[in-house]
Amino acid sequence: MARQSGMAGIAVVLLLASSVRANGLNLVSNPGFETPASTLGSSPSGYGYWQGDESAIVTARQGIVPYEGQRMLQFISAASLGASKYGASEVEQLLDVGAYTADIGTGLVVVTATAYFNRVRLDSETDSRFSLRMLAMAGDPAEYRGHGQEAELALAYAGLYTDTDRATWEPLTLEFAIPAATDYLTVEVAARENRFNDITGTEFDGHYADNVSVVLRVIPEPTTVFSGLVGLGVVGAYVRRRRVG
Repeated sequence: MARQSGMAGIAVVLLLASSVRANGLNLVSNPGFETPASTLGSSPSGYGYWQGDESAIVTARQGIVPYEGQRMLQFISAASLGASKYGASEVEQLLDVGAYTADIGTGLVVVTATAYFNRVRLDSETDSRFSLRMLAMAGDPAEYRGHGQEAELALAYAGLYTDTDRATWEPLTLEFAIPAATDYLTVEVAARENRFNDITGTEFDGHYADNVSVVLRVIPEPTTVFSGLVGLGVVGAYVRRRRVG
């Protein structure tokens, strides 16, 4: 009987020590593009909306149905309006992490981002690459000028070469630790020209993103976990059982 109680104590300690406190809330506004607001223009300078290169929020088309809901994001060109020499149509959003300032200050916050992508294939020159990027930034979000225009505290990037199955949405996920000095985050989804850099007309044949999520997890310090266990009497109960055995 004493051995069973001791093993149960070990199980509880290991479970709690390896757990994280999950916020569980998606920081992204309009994550499924269900609100048909404009996505055009320069880089965003405030929270709560998507903005960037030429794109549109659309319903099902070209044999592609939104991942969930009724709408999705369509990438069109690699500039605000019309084709350009640039190689990617990038759409981004600034994320407010002010509610987590104290936790971020401890350096124990991890962010996980996920987005889903799909495309058509018209010919051998149809581009197949997408990307997901996140930045940790310091300063005033009103002064944000876009990736590459100012230094970030941290950057995480993931790329994906998609298949030609229009019925299949493919996910991209990335995770990174947020630096203690972070004031806000950015999340960016993009379609990238990897087959042919078309500088005229519509640059993307039918490229889509949907269901973007960014979730924070606060990892407890080991001393905090141990103190919590002592407060619950878990450690003490285990020690007493060991002595009795």
